[in-house]
Amino acid sequence: MQDLLLVGITGLNTLFITLYQIALWQRKEYRIDRMRAYVASLEWRVRTHGFGITSAVLLIVAWIAASELLAILSILTIFVNNSLRIYKRGVMRPKFTLRSCLVFVATVFLIVLWVPTNGSLAFHLATFTFFLPVLVAAAVGIVSFPARVKKQKSISKAQSYRTQLTDLTVVGITGSVGKTSTKTYLTHLLGGESETIVATFEHRNSPYSVAEDMLKRISQKTQVYIAELGAYIPGEIAELAHLTKPSIGIVTAITNQHAALFGSLAALAKTKWELIDSLPENGIAILNKDDEQVVHQAKHCKKKMMWFSVQEAADVYVTSHALFQDKTQCSVSIIGEEFDVVLPTISMGQLTPILAAICGAVALKIDSETIVQRLATLPVIARTMELRKGISGATVVDDSYSASEASVKNAILYLSGIHTKDIRLVLVPIIELGNESSAVHERIGVLLAPLKIKVFIYGEDNKNSILRGLGSNPKATVMWVSDAKELTEQVSADLTSESIVLLEGRVPSIMRSAV
Repeated sequence: MQDLLLVGITGLNTLFITLYQIALWQRKEYRIDRMRAYVASLEWRVRTHGFGITSAVLLIVAWIAASELLAILSILTIFVNNSLRIYKRGVMRPKFTLRSCLVFVATVFLIVLWVPTNGSLAFHLATFTFFLPVLVAAAVGIVSFPARVKKQKSISKAQSYRTQLTDLTVVGITGSVGKTSTKTYLTHLLGGESETIVATFEHRNSPYSVAEDMLKRISQKTQVYIAELGAYIPGEIAELAHLTKPSIGIVTAITNQHAALFGSLAALAKTKWELIDSLPENGIAILNKDDEQVVHQAKHCKKKMMWFSVQEAADVYVTSHALFQDKTQCSVSIIGEEFDVVLPTISMGQLTPILAAICGAVALKIDSETIVQRLATLPVIARTMELRKGISGATVVDDSYSASEASVKNAILYLSGIHTKDIRLVLVPIIELGNESSAVHERIGVLLAPLKIKVFIYGEDNKNSILRGLGSNPKATVMWVSDAKELTEQVSADLTSESIVLLEGRVPSIMRSAV
């Protein structure tokens, strides 16, 4: 009976751990570099302390003392940990794609190979449960090998196809933030997607996804291809540039987002600059004058440069602006001509990609009057300071696609200009900041402290850093909630038409649906 109960508990542990680990790998795009950065992060340490350490200690002592009781306690510790996590956050599982299903099957295969023919069942199950994440990682490696072969084949095919497109102009867009926004706005300023104007689909920005996009969506009729270029390691932007061969390169901004993957902001900046280094001699570099890292990188650039700025004079810059709850009024100087425009955007942070897009349109010979006319009808970008009506007529600002220090600052700036009594901010701490994580979250606490708003923080990552920033007597009411259902209930309670809810960072999907 005891053995049957142990097998049952281990079976549940196995299922939930496997689903959780595959979901985590999927979120990290099955990349060992991103997973390595996660394991080194405060986020991982917070989520694995306590129960994980207790289970490890029990297992080690069990083997040393040959104690089946301690081995059983190790299994039960992991079971309790899984149960509490599921109670608070629900079952974390991957999106069911071909790759995630193959990883699951490969994991099951490795589990079968692990099954012993003799020895103590309790010791075996405890050891197996503890090392299950390693089996999932091995399964990811097994499945990734043929995937890498397929990816390289697609990339080589796309490179060959690109050489045939002699009349194609490619605009490459990179940066820590604002790539998708800049791409979307530039596409709109050029007249929208068509046979002649094509932009990479949604958030595709890795070598394989861009290669697939080129093969499926570019034709001989395509005149301009706007490519979003992302990187998690040095050399990736250069690889993308070699694939797409841009003649216009846009660097939106270089911030500490994903800094943990590069080791330093300088290394990240150097990687982003691979786009500018790849441009031909007659290429055009479109650069952010407000970004210190970009300005520093540009000191030795000999290619033609166009500058945009929210703060000072440039080729394209904002001379004045006023933010409102549902729009932005500003004056924009475009190559010496000044225009008054009303933008259907609500964030100071969106001005930077808009200006970058204007520069791109100018570089592609679109006249200023046409640009200004199209600025008034800029599209709303999903989950990027997206304004919509929620339950009970509440105003919801959805900025949940991703989070960076810059996006959090912009969200707080937006809320600071709103004059209503019921303002609720839902915030998810930022990941992949490396050694900067503590300082960044302390700065966020400083920004929150003077606002008379309710702040709901999902999870307790970087809690102490935020508390230091808040100080001893903050005006903001800050609550930490680790249970997704409880978070949803608290945020959505007693909403009215006068309420404003801003979702910042990757909030639980149940939260987005509820409001």
